[in-house]
Amino acid sequence: GWVSGAPLLVDAPVLTDIPAVTVTVTAPEPTPTASRLASSLGRLFFSAQDADGVSSIFQLMEDGTAVKIVGQAEQPAIQPGANRLAFHSTRDDMLGLGGYDIDADERLRFSYSNEDQLPTWDPALQQIIFASTRYGDGRSRLYHVWGDGVGDASDLGYGQDPNWHPSQDLIVLKGCDEAGAKCGLWTMAPDGSNRQRLTENANDARPVWTPSGDAVIFMNNDRHGNWELYQLDVADSTVTRLTDNPANDGLPAVSPDGSSIAFMSDRGGIWTIQVMPVNGGPAQTLYTIGDNVADWLSQGIAWER
Repeated sequence: GWVSGAPLLVDAPVLTDIPAVTVTVTAPEPTPTASRLASSLGRLFFSAQDADGVSSIFQLMEDGTAVKIVGQAEQPAIQPGANRLAFHSTRDDMLGLGGYDIDADERLRFSYSNEDQLPTWDPALQQIIFASTRYGDGRSRLYHVWGDGVGDASDLGYGQDPNWHPSQDLIVLKGCDEAGAKCGLWTMAPDGSNRQRLTENANDARPVWTPSGDAVIFMNNDRHGNWELYQLDVADSTVTRLTDNPANDGLPAVSPDGSSIAFMSDRGGIWTIQVMPVNGGPAQTLYTIGDNVADWLSQGIAWER
């Protein structure tokens, strides 16, 4: 079943008090078995266009429906074991890195630059690292902010697509060296130091750790000609292809128990959230989004307890 989550460890300032807009969106053909699988393993959030064509964040429910949690938002990141979302806000008066306290029904704000995106929480729930081109030279950098919304963002150096290790002070990211060469997946410390290269393909993107921290799931569009999912064994650097489909498969999220991967796909010409075993295999449809997904690469999926 679904749980409400542990109490929050930090309190961010509430910048506005907006009534929640809750809209139930029913999948045309929900798959109860797959939906029950997702719900039994935790809470799954995703962003997609709502009925008005606006990017919004939804929570997948056990009955195969999706409930709209917050509008004008994309790329959800849920605090592990807690009830606060961070996301890229597209609302005109709150552009930047936004947040939503599910228990308090309050929208929050963590940063103020429209370019700020793809937040990731630390295991202690108090810090956020995100990517941004706010510097103005067209290169993406990583930044650090505290989860209480107090203080300026700290520049951590070049990089994008950060994801915090589930139990260590270690970030996996898409990046290059200081000269802009040797691009691929890298790791770094939370202060931007001690960078280590993991892969040698510049198009490896959107990496996420498995809960054990032994592997990284990522997407790539030129290893086999289109967007597919891959698994990197961190210990021996082995890369295993997980999907093999002419459609776009991407934006992976790993279940809290490490058994499954959720991802977005346009298999059959319609956008869906799919789920498959973490080591690859047949995929099931969790939720049917539809054919009105604009710029799917700006969306995201989060899967937490």
